[in-house]
Amino acid sequence: MRKLLIISVATLFLFTGAFVPGIAADKYQTMVPVGQISEVTQHVQLWHNKQYPDCKFVSLLGTKVVKQTKDTSDEIWTILGCDHKQFQYRVFIKQFFSGISSEVSNLDYSPVKVHKQ
Repeated sequence: MRKLLIISVATLFLFTGAFVPGIAADKYQTMVPVGQISEVTQHVQLWHNKQYPDCKFVSLLGTKVVKQTKDTSDEIWTILGCDHKQFQYRVFIKQFFSGISSEVSNLDYSPVKVHKQ
């Protein structure tokens, strides 16, 4: 049984064109609207920092859509950790009328594992 960090990001879009699949920003291929990228990035940061307490999240490097339907997107998010190490996580995005939800997991869907350096 896989454990996922499930975090809802329910937001009202206050501007038109809030949802444009794959066109959030130049380096991001994602279903996440531009205004929500920082919130989902925080969810990825929490997942990462729980597993690598000695190698904290530094920044988001990029995102890539693996599989997309009308209302969902299975994505790989690449982040930068300590010492220029890169990590990748799976982020499942579900779009709702009032916002999105995101589920963060390891690439192989394994539960959180604490790694010590």
